[in-house]
Amino acid sequence: MPISDLPDPHDADDPAARRRNGWLAVGLGLAVDIGGTVLSGIVLGLLYGAELAGSGLSGKALEDAAAAGARDASWISIGGLITGTLCSVAGGWVCARVARSNVAWLTTVLGLLSVGLGLLTTDDSHAMDEEAVLALVTFCAVKAGGWLATRRRPA
Repeated sequence: MPISDLPDPHDADDPAARRRNGWLAVGLGLAVDIGGTVLSGIVLGLLYGAELAGSGLSGKALEDAAAAGARDASWISIGGLITGTLCSVAGGWVCARVARSNVAWLTTVLGLLSVGLGLLTTDDSHAMDEEAVLALVTFCAVKAGGWLATRRRPA
């Protein structure tokens, strides 16, 4: 049987199949969002470490510079915000593309899970109002990714 003759699992009338697809969509979106954010953080951290190693600082001065750079509006913190937001958009996009139905609900669930995991894994370097803004940006980025995935292109 050719692959083109197989039924599309997204078009199934079976509510259980649609639920499974929804959970798969949320899981894959969360993996892209959180996994991409963690990987980009590792890469940025390695680049920042290489920059500090080449700066000629040593001992306590190096530790202070590393801690200050992660908190201040340096290129590493701005880069982390940008790449984290882009990973959230990509996670919402993946979720919507896999789900194909109930996109608004599933991207809302994904956004809430992303915000929740982000708040659980954050350190205490941000004030509460900053955390609230970052949570709102994350949620909106996930929803924007879902919107981008469902947008129709003109013919």
